[in-house]
Amino acid sequence: MKKYLSALILPLAIIAMSSCSLYNGKNKDGSPKDGSSSSSVAPTTQTSTSGEEPTSSSSTLPPAPTGSVNLYLVLGPNGLYDGNKMDDYAPKFLENTYTGAFKIGDPLPGKDKITSEIEGSSFDHWINRDTTETVSVVPTEDSVLVAVFEGGEGGNKPTPSSDIPQEGFGFLFQAPAGGKPRYALGIDEGVDYQQRPQKHVPNMSFYKDEKFQLYDFGSGAGWTVPLEAACLDGHVDEYLLRNGDWYEVLKDFNAKDIYIKLSYGNDELYMGLA
Repeated sequence: MKKYLSALILPLAIIAMSSCSLYNGKNKDGSPKDGSSSSSVAPTTQTSTSGEEPTSSSSTLPPAPTGSVNLYLVLGPNGLYDGNKMDDYAPKFLENTYTGAFKIGDPLPGKDKITSEIEGSSFDHWINRDTTETVSVVPTEDSVLVAVFEGGEGGNKPTPSSDIPQEGFGFLFQAPAGGKPRYALGIDEGVDYQQRPQKHVPNMSFYKDEKFQLYDFGSGAGWTVPLEAACLDGHVDEYLLRNGDWYEVLKDFNAKDIYIKLSYGNDELYMGLA
């Protein structure tokens, strides 16, 4: 009996010893018996010394525009630059206009440079002719800027004591000597086929030798825009002359359904003959 037991125990012992040698105290897959893995590496997290949440990529702001642009500073009929009247700039139909290169972002000329021939009238601010926005520093592109004056009979910004509206958009006529300027306010009239906002003046009379301009009564800026080819039955040149910031009336006429169409760089004016 002992003989048989020895014969049975010896092979079993050999198998057990072989198993321990083969897996060296590990599971068959090579991992430790306690379930941990000696070959695994603890994940690491990238931290920021600044305390900000780490990101995979960083965003950068575009550089600020640099360089110079050409400005056309329209001084109006009575404005002065460094005490002097300026030449007209025919390519853009601008009168009494200072032209020059200015560094982007620099302050625009102020009261130390811009004055008026009219007593009591002083420079107030600049208006971008195309956007009608007030600007105080040199913009990032070539621009026509209109000087706005206040006070005095020569100021093109209505004073609180005047009979001119303080808001709205329409026409302002040059005041006759010793008189008050007349005006017309446009009424909002939706948009045209190009989706341009429109101001509508139903009917108006124009008289020979008058001068008028489109006018933003809120900001005190006036200018002219091209007239549509179909204006005044296609005979614009018989009735109106566009001369810088003013239209000059060449002969008496009555107009109906006047539309002032406003869009950045694409303003137009339409008038029908009554």
